[in-house]
Amino acid sequence: MASSEQQCRHRFHHYIGVSKSFQFLRVRIRAHTILLSSQGTTVDEIAQIYQAHRNSVSSWIDKWEVFGAEGLYDQPRSGSPPKLNEKEQEVAKDLIKAYPNAPKRV
Repeated sequence: MASSEQQCRHRFHHYIGVSKSFQFLRVRIRAHTILLSSQGTTVDEIAQIYQAHRNSVSSWIDKWEVFGAEGLYDQPRSGSPPKLNEKEQEVAKDLIKAYPNAPKRV
């Protein structure tokens, strides 16, 4: 029987593999969308297959037509602006390094 440590390692490697495959799941869906569209499948049919909004499907196809394969990948997003200025961020990083087991106290 595998030791507890070996089981943990196995689970860890499994989850790493799963997360990497999900990372490109959207790209695979978009590539398949292009293939289906080229074979005459309508936007509404593709939207139903992937349970996506028809505007999303249209956007995927439009990006393919403009950017080619690069258009299938997610673009970086800015997210919300930081709540701390640069100096405050440096102080927070130093505190977290000093107290790694108490991040909520920092």
